[in-house]
Amino acid sequence: MFTWKETAAVSVIGLLKDPELVRYFMSILMPLRDNYIFDEAQKFHQSLRLEPGDRWKGTEELKNNGQYHLMNSCVPITCKLPFDGSMWRNSLATLKSIKYFRDEFIRSSIVTTRRYGLLGLNGVYEFHRNACFSDKIEAVNLITDGGMRGQRFRSQWETGDINLALEDFINQEEADYDSEEFPYILIKTDPDAKYLDVKYLDIIN
Repeated sequence: MFTWKETAAVSVIGLLKDPELVRYFMSILMPLRDNYIFDEAQKFHQSLRLEPGDRWKGTEELKNNGQYHLMNSCVPITCKLPFDGSMWRNSLATLKSIKYFRDEFIRSSIVTTRRYGLLGLNGVYEFHRNACFSDKIEAVNLITDGGMRGQRFRSQWETGDINLALEDFINQEEADYDSEEFPYILIKTDPDAKYLDVKYLDIIN
């Protein structure tokens, strides 16, 4: 991958036929390009610092000129980034999803077999631990999935039930309750799925 400077030099060497002329040409061209990039960057960053009143004024001008296609009704007028409606809705969903990543809210079910007693009988034990980050990402994606995969993962639970459990978790955490009493989301694996790793969600209160 060539840099801009290298690309420009290779492009003009065939025309000038002289490395010294290329160096001289680049010594003139590069400051011009740097100034152009600086001006563009300055205009962009200044646009991010517009006051809400200026944004309202610009929106009013678009309305008066009938340029409704340039107005993004889903984006708040105080938004400092050039989001369109779809990007804004996605950002809201992402910000809401971040709360699911609170420590110990999403846990994994671990099943082990242990031998106990004089007869050496096997016992099956299940314990719940904080899920690894990759499992949490997968779980949150499925919680917010509106398709069949998300519905199958949520099992009998609705998104409202999950959000209510999260709200209770946050309230109890802030009140310094015993962590063992916190509600949480448990990722379980369907034992009847012999050939596929079919996971589903349960809420533990």
